[in-house]
Amino acid sequence: MHNYNRLNFLYLIHVVLWNTAAHNIRTSAPPQGLIVTPLPWPHGTEAAASVASVTEGTSPQLQENLTTTAPTAYNRSNSWTIAPLGCYRDSYVKPRPLPKLIANLRGTIDRKDVNNTVMACAEKARERGFKVFGIQYYTECWSGPGSEKTYGRDGTSVDCKDGVGKSGANFVYRFGDYELSPCPICAQPRKLCFPAISQVTLESGESIPLSNLKVGDKIQTLGTHGENIFSKVIAFLHKEIDAKAQFYNLETKSGNSIRLSAHHLIFRKKTNTSLSYAVFASEINIGDFLILNGSSPIYDTVTRITQMKMTGVYAPLTSQGTLFVDGILVSCYAHWPSHNAAHLVMAPIRAADLLMGAWKQLTSSLVGLTELERKDSLKGVHWYASILMSLTNTLII
Repeated sequence: MHNYNRLNFLYLIHVVLWNTAAHNIRTSAPPQGLIVTPLPWPHGTEAAASVASVTEGTSPQLQENLTTTAPTAYNRSNSWTIAPLGCYRDSYVKPRPLPKLIANLRGTIDRKDVNNTVMACAEKARERGFKVFGIQYYTECWSGPGSEKTYGRDGTSVDCKDGVGKSGANFVYRFGDYELSPCPICAQPRKLCFPAISQVTLESGESIPLSNLKVGDKIQTLGTHGENIFSKVIAFLHKEIDAKAQFYNLETKSGNSIRLSAHHLIFRKKTNTSLSYAVFASEINIGDFLILNGSSPIYDTVTRITQMKMTGVYAPLTSQGTLFVDGILVSCYAHWPSHNAAHLVMAPIRAADLLMGAWKQLTSSLVGLTELERKDSLKGVHWYASILMSLTNTLII
């Protein structure tokens, strides 16, 4: 079978699964069981007060009710207008989508008046000759040289409200005298997961950092009925050895901690008696319960949430679709709001792995696919995940 035919075959499988996943996201109630994943927006407001940002140039997000919609404004004195471009993610990876904090308006204006916030930021950006600008953390004004080409680097986001961005998001505007194509590079957004030092447990019982993990290793996770199992690593959805990125650091009452990107899915319970379900890490609040590994699932309370910059970006994909990282249960998936839907559309990758393992006599005819996967596992985003990410923005946002 030629490489072209194999990719066509995977594409046809993907189309069927994608349509099914889209239907499930939009119309279906979440399935019952240990793990269910509701749509996670609108985001809860409790997280806002619990996240302490240690990022240079940023400040803790604050939550207040804002009532003004995103403005299309006109500055009479200077005869320029602005128009909204939308809400875009900031993954804190340098260079950032809007690279320069040009003003922090907190304490200088009424934060409830979005029009004043946006216009004050617009004036700062206009003075510097920038073509686009964004509002993050409600009152932080971000822009920079060439930002009209990079503002969509990390993909679209739902973490905006009333024309300003929340944590990890910019609501972006352009000046009316500058025309630009919609979201120049949203088709290939960055996708972050875990730092290099994060630990997983092998079938032998040994704990190793993700930087030492290899495709084919079996690592600890939970089975369908909540039992401990070891699931094969079949690919890396993302792997960048030297990348420096910002991660959430979630600490629990027992002293466990896990670092992961804001838009990676992690399983939580709101109470001891509720079902566990997957949400973005940015959705986790102090008081939530995370699932720890043990002879049976253990639930531990989140007591502290911070952010930190670390090296390495790793996202192993297991056959089960889940894994324990630093002893805490997480999904293999990011960017998608639903673990179940993401696991469904990844079925072609699992199917390809099963085929290659079951029919070793066909290895020679699958060399092209194997080499492609190995290449993607060394650096960057897996080719199949990259395709899905480009379609996800159209489907969900």
